[in-house]
Amino acid sequence: MSEARDLAVEMAVDSLERNRDLLPPARVDRWIGAEAGPAPTASSEAPLDETPPDETALSESSSDGADSNGASGNGIEDDTFDFAVGDHMFTAISTPGHQADHHCYETTIDGEGVLFAGDMALAPFRPVLLQIGLDGVEAALGAFETSLDRLGARSVERVFPGHGPIHADYTDALDRDRRSCRRLVGGLAKRLDADGSGSSGGSGTSDGDEARGDEGTAGTDAGRTAAGLARERTDGEREFAYLLPEVVTGLARLDATGRVRVSTDDAGVRRYRPA
Repeated sequence: MSEARDLAVEMAVDSLERNRDLLPPARVDRWIGAEAGPAPTASSEAPLDETPPDETALSESSSDGADSNGASGNGIEDDTFDFAVGDHMFTAISTPGHQADHHCYETTIDGEGVLFAGDMALAPFRPVLLQIGLDGVEAALGAFETSLDRLGARSVERVFPGHGPIHADYTDALDRDRRSCRRLVGGLAKRLDADGSGSSGGSGTSDGDEARGDEGTAGTDAGRTAAGLARERTDGEREFAYLLPEVVTGLARLDATGRVRVSTDDAGVRRYRPA
């Protein structure tokens, strides 16, 4: 735990230094020392009214969702803790889901509650559910929902994210992400139900799935694969790499709630059918 704390403090100090121009200079100097180096130049950091500089290092390692015993609801140890940078206090909040080791950092600046959010509470979009690092992608959705609950319990007035603009729409961003997660699971359920009702015609195998070999020759009568469902959404490899983990974790939720039947074929491929 001490090693994790030391790493979190190091990342927080590094991010404060890299983003001096976004914070009151006197406070940054007092927190981390003026000798830490000059403020970033305009060529290395985006101006305040454009996309803010990358806060990922500050925020890539957190979430709360802990029970009374200090263990999180998704099996990840609750490592939320307070620490000082100079004479200023920060709270590190474990927020897995996008990445397993993601953290956000909460503090107060001039009486205003702020959150260095990294890849959480983004204004333009919900972060992709990857959960790479600890429990695996199947746990991404549950971990992310736990993170949203943890952040929802904090009093935050301004968000410094790793992507998109600095904003004050904290609660709205969290609520939007909750709705997006529900749509993810509901959309998968509808697609599987449509296959089960035979609405796709014939064996139910889409041309796209057959051409790519994602469903093999078994077709959707034998169940859909996560890869086949993801391929329906995009032809791009980059987009597919992001969509596939979301489909996997969404299907895991449907399986856990009894809404799908799961089988494994001779090749070890998992297939999903409506329950």
